[in-house]
Amino acid sequence: MIRAVLVLLLCGLTLLLGLWTTVIQNANHDRAAELATLQRQWEMLDAANAQAQALSRAHLPGIPNLPLDPKRQRRAIEDRRSATQVAKAKAVGL
Repeated sequence: MIRAVLVLLLCGLTLLLGLWTTVIQNANHDRAAELATLQRQWEMLDAANAQAQALSRAHLPGIPNLPLDPKRQRRAIEDRRSATQVAKAKAVGL
């Protein structure tokens, strides 16, 4: 009789341990997914900061920095080129 009770207790504890392990593993999976998202966001922020730092180090006094957005950057470069061409045309015309 005592042996049967101990075996049932051991089986019950084994089942509880398996259930507890499953719950912990599921929670760890959720945390890993959240950590991966945070790491990707951190890498994007780090890249943006590196780009902004490079722009600020390359800044020439009197000339505005280019915007960080690629579309706005292209527009600013085109504006600068057209302004340079106008200035050259004026210089040649004088």
